[in-house]
Amino acid sequence: MMDALWILITACLVAVVCALPGSLLMLKRQSLMGDAIAHAALPGVFLAFFFSGDRSPAYLIPGAALSGWGAAQLSSWLIRKQNLGSDAALGLVFTFLFAVGVILISFFARQIDLDLDCVLYGDIVWIPLERFYVDTTDMGPLAVWILSGTLLLFCLMLWKGWKGWYLTTFDPLFAQAIGFNIGAWNSLLMGMVSLATVVCFRSVGSVLVIAFLSVPAATAALYVRQLKTQLIHACLWGVLSAFLGWVLALPLNISVAGGMACASAFCFIGVWFFTRKFLPSYNRSRSKSFG
Repeated sequence: MMDALWILITACLVAVVCALPGSLLMLKRQSLMGDAIAHAALPGVFLAFFFSGDRSPAYLIPGAALSGWGAAQLSSWLIRKQNLGSDAALGLVFTFLFAVGVILISFFARQIDLDLDCVLYGDIVWIPLERFYVDTTDMGPLAVWILSGTLLLFCLMLWKGWKGWYLTTFDPLFAQAIGFNIGAWNSLLMGMVSLATVVCFRSVGSVLVIAFLSVPAATAALYVRQLKTQLIHACLWGVLSAFLGWVLALPLNISVAGGMACASAFCFIGVWFFTRKFLPSYNRSRSKSFG
């Protein structure tokens, strides 16, 4: 029973950690960037393990985060300097890096203890087995501590830089005119997305990370008008999706990550139908007053 509770807590933390930067990406119309970073981090996972010989977070998280951040910077450079559309640049970068990661892991699969399926789909049911100890005291699953620390970091970043996040998200030209460095704020956001992607897909795989980066944020955006409300409601929809997915996966004996991703889509469809059916005038005015 306790193991099931730890698994659910981990899934909820993943949902919230992804929903915060995912909401900012969605409002900046860059949701595909989360998909790109989630895939592009795969070569970093392999290289960190290959050179260190260790699967501990101390090696995998920095390696994968740097790989994802580098992919984001490369995509931005292609968009700015090579006049490529954002969709074309992202598609080029993340498909290439993802393919490189798959090839590397597949090619060296016999020599190293790193499974491609676990990297892609994750296996959240094993979370309770990897424990965090202080001396000989069992403090609970390691993933819970890593995700909690990441969530605390994100909350501090949003709190301390609220004005910057608000202005650079909704009015970047005005933000630049009053002295905000748009490039630095974008790089900081890409760093948040990279870190969220890495610490989360270590627990649940990249597929669920991509879903939680985009779908809960999109669900909340169907009916909210303020940035704070958007962030809070995206987190709530993410947590609800994690819980419903867990409940769905147990009796059907299916992938927990797949069940949670499907649950997030069901939530979006339900909210979309409700707002179109019962709040049509609200939705017509929402885009004019968001922020």
